[in-house]
This record gives sequence, structure tokens and C-alpha cells, in this order.
Amino acid sequence: MVMSVVGVVAACLYSFQLLLGVIVVVFAVETVHVVMLNRLRAGLDHARDERRDLVADVAIPPVEPAFGRSPVAQFRLLVGGCVIVAAALATGVFLIFPRPSDAGLVALGTRTGFSPTVDLTRSDQIEQSNREVLTVQWSDPQGVSIQWPQPLRLRGAVLDRWNPTNRRWIAAETRRFRRTVTTSGDPEDFMPLGVEPVDRSLYTQTVTMRSLATSRVFARWAPVAIACDQARTFTLDPANLEIEDNLGGGLDRFATYRLKIAPNPTPETIASIAGDAIPPVRPPRFDVPGVREEALRILEERAPELLEPAPVGDG
Repeated sequence: MVMSVVGVVAACLYSFQLLLGVIVVVFAVETVHVVMLNRLRAGLDHARDERRDLVADVAIPPVEPAFGRSPVAQFRLLVGGCVIVAAALATGVFLIFPRPSDAGLVALGTRTGFSPTVDLTRSDQIEQSNREVLTVQWSDPQGVSIQWPQPLRLRGAVLDRWNPTNRRWIAAETRRFRRTVTTSGDPEDFMPLGVEPVDRSLYTQTVTMRSLATSRVFARWAPVAIACDQARTFTLDPANLEIEDNLGGGLDRFATYRLKIAPNPTPETIASIAGDAIPPVRPPRFDVPGVREEALRILEERAPELLEPAPVGDG
């Protein structure tokens, strides 16, 4: 019984399927049933053992399992106690284990999901999980699924600002150059992110959300067009090609979006996506004492080697 409970709890932490929730409810009802039957059997065996050891002048009838209406009243308290204990345990598990919150609240000091910041002051332990958060399918220009020879490094946020006050890496909050792209709801209808038409020689990245619900779009460099199975409005930051669904609500679970990717984009492609107003390049700031001095020291040591002219072959 204990091992079965452990197995069900482990399955709950691993999966997010609705069918498993139904199985858990059936398992809880059956657990109460088995506990009651075990209690009845243990009481019957105990009573038989006591009757067997008694010495009486008259014959003692054997103990038989109770039947009729009396067991209902007899074990009503047991059933009520089992229900209360099960509800208390379920509530405790619901409160203890982290889960995404639409209100942005943090349960018991924990944080789950995708966060577009890096906080160096938090001492929370990062826990490993086998839960499937999303699936990625990579297809060649002909639409055939392939395995890319290199790791698919997907970007969800670009952190280019260091806040020395609270020691956080954050993303720029400027919306001056951002623009929106609206999808039609057809996963085959790609909306270009720039002014150039969608080229047929591009690769296709298909992302299906699983246990993660977020407004961020995870894309490999460089996204050229986007499509979604739902009509949504996406915001594009041309400075870093960061895409976010912050106008039509976050991408919920089981939502699927597709991206046309140019693995080696040309400057013309980047300029097409950035549009006429290309934002100025803002170098990342990391105002930590000693970093600049160490960088200058390394540069001075390597300067002769770096500035040495390349050898010219015999003509």
C-alpha cells in the first residue's frame, strides 16, 4: 500500500495529464475501501483469537463477519476520519509543491516556470525535474524532420541590463522600436517578421507547449516568420529579435507555434526584420568593481599577440 501511494505521488509530480488526475481520484476512493476492508479483517481475526482462548461452561458461538445495517453505523466514524485525513493530505500536497500562478504569486518562497530575470541574491536551490515543458521539432526546407548537428539553443529572453542595486540581470524595458505581428490561427500561414517575403529555403521550428505556460516565444537565431494554431498578437523587439505574446495573453499549455528560421542570416535579412528604425547598439553594463581592471589587464597582456600581423605566404 505504501509503495503504491509513493508511485501515485511520483506520477502526479511527473505528469500533467487530466487522465492521471481521474486515476488518482479513483485510487483515493479505492484506498479508503481497502483500508476499511483491512480494518474489518483485522478486527475479525482479533476477535476470533480472543474467542479461541476463552474457557467457558457453555458453548461459545464462532465469530462471523458482521452483516446487515449495524456495520454502517459502526464504521461511520472510520469513514469520516479517512475522508478528513485524505482531504488534509491532499491540501498539504497542493500547498507544498510549487505550481504556476496566473496572479504571479509565489507559494512558500518558491518560484517555478520561466523568469526573464537572473537574481544573484536568491539562495533558492534549482531542482531538476523530468517534467516535459515543451517539445521542439526541427524540419528542413522540404518539411522533413531532421536532427540538427548542433544543439538547438532557443532564446526566451535577452538580458542586457545589470542592476547593481538588487544584483539582477534584466531585459531592457524600452518599447520604442517594438512592433506587433498578428497570426491568423492557421499553423501553415506564416506571417513575416520583416518586409521581405518568406523564403522557401528556410528551416522550420515547431514548438508545442506542455507543462509550461508563458508569454515568451522560444526561438533559435534568427526567426524570420511566425505562425500559431491560435489567432494571437506577438510583439517583436527588432533590437534582439525577442518575441513575446503579451497582448493576447500568455501561450497556454498545448499551444503550438511555428517559426521560419535562418540559421545564418544575412545583414539584409536582419535589416529587413529590424525595419527602418534600427535601435542603437547598447553594450551590456556590468558595474562590478574589478571587472574593468581585469579586462584591461588581459587586453594589455594579449595586445602584442593580437596586433601582430598575420603571416603572408609566398606569392
